[in-house]
Amino acid sequence: MSLIFRICMSISQSREALKKLKEYKKKAEIELHLLFAQELVASKEIDTTAHEVVRALEEYTLRGGKRIRAALTFYGFQCFSNEKIPNGLVRASVAMELLQSFLLIHDDIIDRDDLRRGGDTMHKIFEKRGAHDFSFHIGDGEREHFGNALAILAGDICFSLANIALARADVSHKVEAMCVLNMVARDTTFGQVLDVRSGYSDIIPQKTIATTLKIYTLKTAAYSIEVPLKLGAILAGARDTEVEAIKEYAEPLGVAYNIQDDLLGMFGEREKFGKPIGSDVREGKKTLLLLKTLEYATKKDRVFIQNNVGDKNISDDVIEEIKKIMLTTGAVDYCTKYARSLIVKSKKIMNEKKYHEEGKSFLLGIGDYLLEREC
Repeated sequence: MSLIFRICMSISQSREALKKLKEYKKKAEIELHLLFAQELVASKEIDTTAHEVVRALEEYTLRGGKRIRAALTFYGFQCFSNEKIPNGLVRASVAMELLQSFLLIHDDIIDRDDLRRGGDTMHKIFEKRGAHDFSFHIGDGEREHFGNALAILAGDICFSLANIALARADVSHKVEAMCVLNMVARDTTFGQVLDVRSGYSDIIPQKTIATTLKIYTLKTAAYSIEVPLKLGAILAGARDTEVEAIKEYAEPLGVAYNIQDDLLGMFGEREKFGKPIGSDVREGKKTLLLLKTLEYATKKDRVFIQNNVGDKNISDDVIEEIKKIMLTTGAVDYCTKYARSLIVKSKKIMNEKKYHEEGKSFLLGIGDYLLEREC
């Protein structure tokens, strides 16, 4: 098979996967609107603040996003079943979107981010609302605490809604699926624990890379790729061995997704990416991109970067200088090639799987799309 033919095949698969993703997204967002409509009615009977929390969760969850994780559950089901799609499959799959909102809300608090998908993070939303509703004293920290407290609770509610969505969906094998959903919430939180600790640890590139890749696997690969597919497989009635084998395909794809996220976090467009460019450096994140830059950099550049990593107040000019070093050292090129190699590995494994065509073609195309995405 010629290189040109393989490239054309990848482009075709990617476009077809994107088309399917857009079609699925419409269905998923209708389901999310219906779910939140029910919760808005229920919360209004509790209290006005409870109602406001649910309204904020609806806006936050439906703000931007491709619905990739939920789509992976939907098409993961079709990898293992070519029977008629059950009516409750879309409702079951959006549990992944609600789980993501829960994780992102808490992640934004931990990272002290103010922007998510081009809008205020949840703790910023409530910090502003609290400042409007209460007579906080400037400088006493109560505005920030109020915002964080309400956002933590909102995230907890969203996690409950993820379980409720799955429990109420008209599908088979829900108990097993709910177990996996809760296990990934636990494992992603462990990944967050490692990530927080890493932010305060000394940077030793070769030693730290192993920890960084473990964080990628726990914090992103599992809940972004592996578990959504496992949920779909379980709901389709796949055997335990088939469910476990998904990890072979999903893990390299998930790590590649995380590496691409790191690259976008430094070199993407703020308007498309939806988060401040350079925030990983300001937060002191030990990304593979940063670690490879330090490994390849001159002593002078290494000292410059280490003196600035983790400084919340570093200027945009310093971020630009660090970006130049990342490019000139070859760290960007290394990360791009490594991510591509993981995609190739993932697609090779998928090509060997005897999955049903509707689901398999989506998975083959989504790898290329995830690598080329701009947001």
